[in-house]
Formats: sequence, structure tokens, C-alpha cells
Amino acid sequence: MKTQKVLFRKFKLPIFGATVWIIISNTLESGIEYARDRTSEIILKDEEIKHTAAYTYAYINENGVKRYMLFFTKNATPGEIAHESKHLVNILFSWHGYKLSLTNDEMECYYLGAIVDKIHRAISDYRKKYPLIKRVK
Repeated sequence: MKTQKVLFRKFKLPIFGATVWIIISNTLESGIEYARDRTSEIILKDEEIKHTAAYTYAYINENGVKRYMLFFTKNATPGEIAHESKHLVNILFSWHGYKLSLTNDEMECYYLGAIVDKIHRAISDYRKKYPLIKRVK
């Protein structure tokens, strides 16, 4: 089994005051296992992980605190990052009583851009911390 390398970052979003976890790992399974160990949440069934490239998870804990998590591998594509970021924006807006607007989406776009930037920085940090080691033949 590969060595499990996980990078954990968290950041707070303005207005909603939501704390978001970003978990980058060499495999999605190791990232989800990392979060399971810290939350006791099931998050995703083992058989579903194999078919998932990236994942957004949100829940409300026993104290009523909203938790948000984004899971990516070091090879996440821009499309996967945008996809999961949009899920997070939709959850944030829904849970905080904001309706998405087709005529004024500036707030939505602000959050989407901020989240995508944070994810890109976390993936970049992961790649610096765990560079690929090229094998010499």
C-alpha cells in the first residue's frame, strides 16, 4: 500500500462565517479516511470512493455547527475543482437561507472565486510538500 500523504487546510469564509476544510491527498480514500478519523462521520461509503474523483461533504454536528469539507487528490483537474466548489457554494447559500439569483450572481461568483483560489493554493502546497520523485533507470 502507498504511503498516505495528506495535506489539511482550513479557511473561513466572510459573511457566513463558515469554516471550510480542504483535504488534499495522494488518493481520495486516504483523504476521506483522514477526515473520518477526526469527525467520526461516515462521509462516503468505501465502495463509492473508487468511483469518485473529488468530493464535497457537509453536515451539521451534534452541537448544531455546520461543517464543510472538500476532498481532492494532488491531480485534481480545474473542472473537478470548479465542480466541487459550486456544490459548496450551493450548500452554503441553501443552509444560510440565500437564494441563488440568475440576475445578480455577484455574491455567488465572489464565493466561487475565493473557494477555487484556496483549493488551487492547497494543491500547490501539497505538490511542494510531496514532490514527485522520478525514478532513475
